[in-house]
Order: sequence, then structure tokens, then C-alpha cells
Amino acid sequence: MTQQSSSTRAAFIMVCGMVAFTINDSIMKAVLGHIPLMQAIFLRGLVNVVLVSTIVVRLLGAPRFDLSTRDWGLVLARAACETGAAFAFLYAVTRMSFANAVAIEQMVPLVIVLAGFVVFRDPLGWRRSVAVLVGFLGALLIVKPGSGDFNGASIWAFVTVFFITGRDMCVRAMSDQVPTATIAITTVLFVTACAGAASMVVTWAPMTMPLVFGIVAAGAFLIIGYVCSIVVMRVGDMTATAPFRYTSVVTALILGQVFFDEWPDTWSLLGAAIIAGTGIFTVFREAQLGRRRPRP
Repeated sequence: MTQQSSSTRAAFIMVCGMVAFTINDSIMKAVLGHIPLMQAIFLRGLVNVVLVSTIVVRLLGAPRFDLSTRDWGLVLARAACETGAAFAFLYAVTRMSFANAVAIEQMVPLVIVLAGFVVFRDPLGWRRSVAVLVGFLGALLIVKPGSGDFNGASIWAFVTVFFITGRDMCVRAMSDQVPTATIAITTVLFVTACAGAASMVVTWAPMTMPLVFGIVAAGAFLIIGYVCSIVVMRVGDMTATAPFRYTSVVTALILGQVFFDEWPDTWSLLGAAIIAGTGIFTVFREAQLGRRRPRP
């Protein structure tokens, strides 16, 4: 396979993964109009446990559980961050524009640069510093603090970004002895268990067949996105696929308009474009400097 064809294939897989993740989020937003948050995450988690145990583990190989105490602590911390991210993001999308929430989530590469500087003492040059600052300004255009359009749910979208950053920092700190399969199955079990426990203190809503179908579909699209994110790191150059990560914003705009009758205003669209542009630049700079990229 030539390098060009490999990059083309990786770009296509990246697009498929981002679209799948965004469809999962949009389905969950629709489902959450009828059932409580914890009930929805728990039921989707049950679907994910089955799919990860049968499909993802087959793709990744058997998990190992003879890890060091330090690695187990990081695996569980990553699972906790993933749980927090799921709760915070889904809470946000039920109370704000779907596309705006997805756009804010795309700040992750920028915040990871800052976290790498703080936690791992990675060099932080002026170019990336400016990119991070401009990216945050783009986010402010979306949330518009202090204006009549400000929605407090935007705070939860930012919380999601910091949880995802913490998740990736945990992965970076792990030793190479931790298989991705172990991370995957531990995470889905942890998220499902936490949501199940939390759902016990809320009144469950009755499940209709459309809701059951929605939960199963959301779980399936989430796993498709996860599998694509694994495969793309194996077959393609991250610098070549990085711009295609932001197809999730375009997908969110389309889904938000078609299914939720939402369309961000001009300032929000400009903010989303700024976040995407600075994020792409940051990923390219990280690749040039040879940073170690977190595993899925």
C-alpha cells in the first residue's frame, strides 16, 4: 500500500469515526428527552459491555489484568475521567445547542497541550501558546459569557473538555505494558457501573420500542467510533488525518438543524471555525515535535 493510499484510507476511517461518535451523541440527546440521564447511560453501557467484550476485544486481542498497582490506578483514573466526560457532555447537550457543545468539545487538543506543559513539562513554544489563546477566544464566541445568550450548560461542555484531557493524561502516564483492550473493557464496565448506581436514586421512565432501538443504536455507533479511532492510529499519519477530526462539527451542524431545529448564530459558527483551525495547527505542531500521542 502506498503512503498516499494509506493516508486516504486513514482519512476516510477518521471521518467515519467522527461521524459515528456524533451520531451517537445526537441519538442520546433525542433519547434524553424521554428518560433520565443515568438510566440512558446505564442502558447504553450494557450495550457497550456486550460489544466491547465480543468485537473490540477480538480486534485488540485479549486483555491483561496482571498490571502494576500504579498502572491499575491510572487505568481506573482514566475510567473515572471517561465517566465524568460522558455525564457532563450528555447533560450539556440536553440544555444547549448540539453543534455548540460538539464545537466546544473540540478544544481538547488545545487543552492537552497546556496539560502536557503543566504535568509533563513539555516545551510550550509561542506558536502553540498563541494557538491555545486564540482557541479559547473562539470558545468564548460560542458561549458568550455576560450576554443574554449565555447558557450555563456551556460550563458542562467545558467540564467535558477537562475530563477528556485528564483521561488522555492518564493514558500518557501509563506504562507500555497496559494493553488497549484492558483499558477499553475496564472503562465500559466502570461507566456502566457508575451510571447503574446513580440510576437507583432516580425514577426510571418506561422504555418504548423506539427508545430501546435508540439506545442500542447509540451504543453501536459509539463502538464504531471507538474502533475507527483505534484503526486510524494504526494505518495513518496523525498529521494527515487531524483535519478530518473536525468533521464532527459539520456533522453536528447538520444533525442539529435536521433533527433538533437548531442552527448556531454567526458568532458561534466563527468560534467553531477558530477552534477547528487552532486545533488542527496544534496537532501539526505536536507531530512535528514528535510528542507521544495517547492511546485510545
